[in-house]
Amino acid sequence: MRFEVTLTDMGDETFEKGVVSQWLVTVGETVQEDADLLEMTTDKAAFNVPSPKTGTLLEQCVHEGQEVRVGDLLCVLDVSWETSGIPGTVASSHAGRNRNPEAL
Repeated sequence: MRFEVTLTDMGDETFEKGVVSQWLVTVGETVQEDADLLEMTTDKAAFNVPSPKTGTLLEQCVHEGQEVRVGDLLCVLDVSWETSGIPGTVASSHAGRNRNPEAL
């Protein structure tokens, strides 16, 4: 399942835009929830943007040096594993069932 990551206001209502300084995760790499995805700078500060979910980075939608505004699409993650517990897979309809009936 694709999950679109957008730039949020990070809890600061005065924050409107920033510049992507550096991507910290490359396409195809798995990132954990709350791990840093990219570094941004504003006229007031530099900060890292955390991943809202665990997943594999499918696409970087903005380039280093590009200005982005709150609400802009930053990247796309593959979070298909959320339904199966294994990154990159889709849940089986048998998930959680005991496959060995003698073990019951």
